[in-house]
Amino acid sequence: MKRDIGGTDKRKRLAAKGRKLYGVLLLVCFMSVVSGCKWFTVVKIDEAGNPSAHSGAAAAEAGALDADNYVGTIWNDKVIPYMTDKAADIVAVLKDMKANPDAAAEKYGARQGNFIVKGQGKALSVNRESRAGTMDVDLPPFDGRTDVKIQIGPVIKGTSIRDCLEFIKFDDFKNQVEFAQLSNSINQKVNDDVVNKLDFDTVQNKTVQFMGAFTADSSGEILITPVQLQIAQGGNS
Repeated sequence: MKRDIGGTDKRKRLAAKGRKLYGVLLLVCFMSVVSGCKWFTVVKIDEAGNPSAHSGAAAAEAGALDADNYVGTIWNDKVIPYMTDKAADIVAVLKDMKANPDAAAEKYGARQGNFIVKGQGKALSVNRESRAGTMDVDLPPFDGRTDVKIQIGPVIKGTSIRDCLEFIKFDDFKNQVEFAQLSNSINQKVNDDVVNKLDFDTVQNKTVQFMGAFTADSSGEILITPVQLQIAQGGNS
């Protein structure tokens, strides 16, 4: 009896094609199911069952964070009280940082190398060569030299405010993009509500009072992002 070798090979090829087609059909079905799914965002709730004001996710609607709205809801009720409670005298902080940076960080530091500070000084000059404007401030005892710079916008740089707030956690946000949006909204709030309403054209030699945060880095420059800033009416000679 002759073996039907050609027929066997043909059947094998047809079987292989059938398995391949079956695999493709399974993949198509799976993708159809997945595309029909609606992904969800976990929102933390408080004891009353309402979205927690501590969570960035509480400001999210349909999966997208409204960072400006979230910052607006926490600014007066949480940000300002928290920083008021934690703020250390800037003169004492800088003195201790110069003597022992590690000890100063342990004593005064907030998260990620950030410091929450308050104080007053004499405005020496305003720098507006770029949109990231700053004001040079001489701290007591006055010697006519710049001790710190305060951001006056309109562009506010960095993430010092966001990163020093312990009630704001990265895990409360969907991803790095939303976390960055939060910092941008905080900085915009600083520009709109803190510095944009002040007249810096006549600030030279006037006393300024401030509260804010800065990030310690290798440059040694102290660049403070203010959450409160006031300019005295009178000047200092």
